[in-house]
Amino acid sequence: MQKIANIIRSHFNGNKTKQSKLIMSKIAKSLKENGFKPPFKIKIAQEEGITQKIYKRNRLDTTTREVLNKQLYDLTTPEHKTRFFNSIPLQDIINILSTQGLVILQEDNTEWQGMLLGRSESASFEIASVDTAQKQEFGTTYTPISNAQLILQWHKMDNTGNYEINTYVS
Repeated sequence: MQKIANIIRSHFNGNKTKQSKLIMSKIAKSLKENGFKPPFKIKIAQEEGITQKIYKRNRLDTTTREVLNKQLYDLTTPEHKTRFFNSIPLQDIINILSTQGLVILQEDNTEWQGMLLGRSESASFEIASVDTAQKQEFGTTYTPISNAQLILQWHKMDNTGNYEINTYVS
């Protein structure tokens, strides 16, 4: 770690630039390819003058969360008007998450498979980055993101039988 810090410090004098961030991401990729299994968290020491995190363990950054929530809002409330669905639009929600490289998990940290039942319910799901996939005997497992969940609420309207949906990433 000290060696990495010295190399970066010597090239950038501790300043955070686009180029130094690019190098940091390349270092993280190289570490991952050479045996470090995600999620790992590496921080170059503060006293070295660089505080850029190479890989932030199991956390969803604010920008990604905002993008996801905007897309989920647009799905359920286009043009700021509540949209009603014939069924719960789970595949649409899964597709939105996949655009950001995320999957929904079940209790054993494998990709979620199941049904949603009930007239008026709420469910929360762990989510994970596809980058954390690890092959197991029983399937592929993922490491859940520690600071986010998918929240899904639905209500089936009595008069029409259509669903009102509220969903977001916490």
